[in-house]
Amino acid sequence: MTLNKKKRIFYVIMGIIFVIMIILSIYTRKIKVLEHTKSLQEFYSTDVIGKVKSHSISGGYVYLKIHGYKNTDFQFLPIKSELNENTIFFHIIEKGDSIYKPKFSDTLELIKNGKKYKYTFENQPL
Repeated sequence: MTLNKKKRIFYVIMGIIFVIMIILSIYTRKIKVLEHTKSLQEFYSTDVIGKVKSHSISGGYVYLKIHGYKNTDFQFLPIKSELNENTIFFHIIEKGDSIYKPKFSDTLELIKNGKKYKYTFENQPL
């Protein structure tokens, strides 16, 4: 086998690997978007009433565990506005604070030390 033929085979194999990586990347992204959309819809279509068990943040999205909702991480993207005195949700929420969100509402109430903060949230997938 000549050197040119070996190079050609190498480039063909590398091209195939590159195409496979792109296809896997697109497929993985599509699965993530579907999971994310499902999580947002679950939050939007659920009555959420209870005390915060735990909370975290990733990519701007807040993840909440609420007492009384077993194995459920609610996920949403809160928007600061005049409704909440432009307070960043994740900066004030603490374990034990109360959350109230009616089913199919785009507004959530955070009740902290007797004070109510209202947050609207994005209901859009990534």
